[in-house]
Amino acid sequence: MNPTEFIRQAYASNIPAERRAALKSMFTKADVDNSGYISVCEVQNLLSTESFRFPLQSARMLVRIFSSQGQISFDDFMQVEGFVSYAIDVFRGEKGDRKAIQKSDVADALLQMRLNFTSETLGMLFKHFDTNDSGSLSLPQWIRMTSLCLLGRRLFTEWDVQVKGELTIGLEQVLLIGTWFAE
Repeated sequence: MNPTEFIRQAYASNIPAERRAALKSMFTKADVDNSGYISVCEVQNLLSTESFRFPLQSARMLVRIFSSQGQISFDDFMQVEGFVSYAIDVFRGEKGDRKAIQKSDVADALLQMRLNFTSETLGMLFKHFDTNDSGSLSLPQWIRMTSLCLLGRRLFTEWDVQVKGELTIGLEQVLLIGTWFAE
C-alpha cells in the first residue's frame, strides 16, 4: 500500500466537487510561481483563518508526509486539508462548541481520527503536547499532536513492508527515522 493511501481513504476520499473547486482556487492563488506546488508557509497560510493561526510546525509535518522537498501538489494539499478539517471537527465535538479536549477524551478523539494507541503512548503524547499542564489540549496543541501521529503512521506504513503492524529495526533504521523527523 502507498504510505499516504490511508490519508486519502480516511480523510479525503469524498471531497465534494464544489469544495474541490474552492480548494483548487485557494491553491492556485497560493502557487504564485505556477509551479504546481506550494511551500510549507503557503500551506500554513491556506489552513489559517482569521481566528486561528495554523501551527507552522504542523504544516511542516503534514507537508513532510508527502514530500521531502518542502512543497506539495494540489492532490497532496487536498489530503492535508481533508485531514485538518477532520481533526478540527473531531476537536470541536458533536455539538461543535468544544474549546479544549480533556485528557480523558483524547483516546476517543484519536479513535475518531482512526488513530489508536496504548494508554502508555497516549499519556506520553498528552504530556508532551499539554505544554501548560492544564489537563486539556487547545486546538493548536491538538493539531500538532494529530499531525505528529499522522506523520508517524505514514512513516510506519512505509517501513512495515510485510504489513504485520510491527517493525524490527536496527541502528541504521533508527538513525534514518531520527533524520526523517529532524528535517
